[in-house]
Amino acid sequence: MSAPRARGRRAAASVPPTRGRRPHPPTLSQAPARRAAPRGIAPRRPIAVAAAALPVTPTSECLVGPDLWAAAAAAGAAKAAAPLGRVLPLGILAGVFIGFGASLAFSVGGTLTGATHPALQRLVFGAYGFPMGLLAIAVLGGELFTGNAFAFFAALAEKKTTLKPVLVRAALTWVANGLGVALVAALLSVGPAPPAAAPAAAAAAAKAALPIPVMLARSVLCNVCVCIAVLQATASRSLAGKAAGIWFPLAAFASLGFEHSIANQYVFALAALQGASPGWAGVATNLAAVTLGNVVGAVVILGGLMRAGHSTA
Repeated sequence: MSAPRARGRRAAASVPPTRGRRPHPPTLSQAPARRAAPRGIAPRRPIAVAAAALPVTPTSECLVGPDLWAAAAAAGAAKAAAPLGRVLPLGILAGVFIGFGASLAFSVGGTLTGATHPALQRLVFGAYGFPMGLLAIAVLGGELFTGNAFAFFAALAEKKTTLKPVLVRAALTWVANGLGVALVAALLSVGPAPPAAAPAAAAAAAKAALPIPVMLARSVLCNVCVCIAVLQATASRSLAGKAAGIWFPLAAFASLGFEHSIANQYVFALAALQGASPGWAGVATNLAAVTLGNVVGAVVILGGLMRAGHSTA
């Protein structure tokens, strides 16, 4: 009896007391076995989640800086390679949209009297009309001469295209835009004079009488604003982002009275159809000077500065 009791005392003495201490977790070999599933019920299996299936949150909601410059160069290369049979209808479509925007601006803002509240009249004229036209081009697709000028220059600067296809498509786009705005002006002229007729006739006479240096300066500034609007629309993938990116710079150009070659074609066409043309000499001088100034604004001012800061070519 004494020997077994002694062995039992030594075994008890070898086990450390656990009172007041947290017991150690069981090891893998000591872990309890998984309970078997009842009959007729399949055992649960761990769910495997693939890392690639998890949603990826973008680091930015819009393109900025060098990425936006690269996107403009890629767009310009695609436009320079587009078939002429596609450039023509899309150019007419863009002209129709600009005609809609100009009609809205002259029908609403153009009919307000600016004698009492000139700032309000300029604000309504700029904010209500032209942004609608450019937003339609950005979303529905269209080839606008003034906006394409920047994209073509970016593609040339990055050596993604050559000069000849750029010149051919730019010239075709300018003509197609003119056909689009003339179509809108012609349809508006059916029947009684539209609300936009009187303010457009007054604007046509004022534009044709401007000195050439004024035409050039205002058209340079105009297309800087227009190209900023196009770039900001390109930067965003959402409709709300495109609308916000277009609205501010485009409202600025219209409110400040800058000169846009495609919008001027609409003004001159509507005035001529209403019997109030300022004369072909003044129209030709204005369109030539304003077109040149629009190109300078896109290529030399905005394009040249962005190329110096963002180009890798």
